Amino acid sequence: MKQLILENLWHYQEIHHSNNRAKRWTFMLGEQHPQYTTFAKALITLIGEGLVAIASNNGQCFLTDEGYDHCESRGLKLLPEDRFFEDY
Repeated sequence: MKQLILENLWHYQEIHHSNNRAKRWTFMLGEQHPQYTTFAKALITLIGEGLVAIASNNGQCFLTDEGYDHCESRGLKLLPEDRFFEDY
């Protein structure tokens, strides 16, 4: 699940803010999502690792600078079946 969170964050980061490293794409799964509990546990781990943080203005997660560098250096790719959201 940690990898899925990072892949989703990176995928949509590239779509929405590829030319602006200062901006971050954010998201959060709602408690009603079937994977919420697993997601929340993995998110806590990623926060502890310094790769993801929670935005104070909307309570959603985003890549930290360290997380951005981590994803960029690994060239993460998100498979369509692993997306939490449809492309928009």
